[in-house]
Amino acid sequence: MVLVLRWHQCSGFLCECMSETVHLHLVVVCNVNLFLKVFICSSVYCTQMLGHRLFPHAKYSIWVDSKSQFRRDPLGVLEALLWRSNSVLAISEHGARSSVYDEAKAVVQKHKASPEEVQVQLAQYKKDGLPKDKRFNGKKALNEASIIAREHTPLTNLFMCLWFNEVVRFTSRDQLSFPYVLWRLGVLQNINRFPVCVRKDLVNSMGHIRKAKPLIK
Repeated sequence: MVLVLRWHQCSGFLCECMSETVHLHLVVVCNVNLFLKVFICSSVYCTQMLGHRLFPHAKYSIWVDSKSQFRRDPLGVLEALLWRSNSVLAISEHGARSSVYDEAKAVVQKHKASPEEVQVQLAQYKKDGLPKDKRFNGKKALNEASIIAREHTPLTNLFMCLWFNEVVRFTSRDQLSFPYVLWRLGVLQNINRFPVCVRKDLVNSMGHIRKAKPLIK
């Protein structure tokens, strides 16, 4: 069975598509706002990171944020990002920056979080020994979470729970906490941190409509 949750651009309704010919459980989250209303979640990160708890019987899930739109069938996305490389989790490299510390500066400059919040988070990560390297296992040390494909295994579920804990613990900027959790956990090996060109081939990016306002004057 394939379960796909989509935001229909014309009618504005949540659509369910089911197939009895494919023995696979799949969840695709495409519209954040409606999805939160349906499941009464208090945070967008519940759907982004805790899909295995919302859908305990799903074997795979694909997260696509509100600024992106699929260009391929969801099964094609799983084939391209997970199955070809025998991966359990796939996430894009960041398109503009390569380290958590550079991203922290950009977060403050773009008013995504206050300087005090970011400083507290980075101080803890430095204390824990997070390297300042811009490369991690041959790839950029910074990732962008606009599209996440994963198999719901015990290890990936643990990883996503730890990531969610960091978002709740510090700032909500998931790019800052993902590299830390990946480095700190250290045992999640089968990750496809694919280049930006692959992401652009899979989804159309429409950009965020509203710009963030300054958090401080």
